[in-house]
Amino acid sequence: MKIKNDCFAYNEEKRVCTALTELFCCKEECKFYKTHQQIADDYRLASERRAKSWNQKNS
Repeated sequence: MKIKNDCFAYNEEKRVCTALTELFCCKEECKFYKTHQQIADDYRLASERRAKSWNQKNS
């Protein structure tokens, strides 16, 4: 397998995974792999859910 350098947790400068203690993606499929875009999308969706929940509580 190859290192997934587009992963949000990959530090290209140090060539390490910042989420786990070792670089699993070069050995096996990592269950934590997400691109920067996926993380941004997840954050946006979570923010929308929180805002909707807050609005429902305060209506």
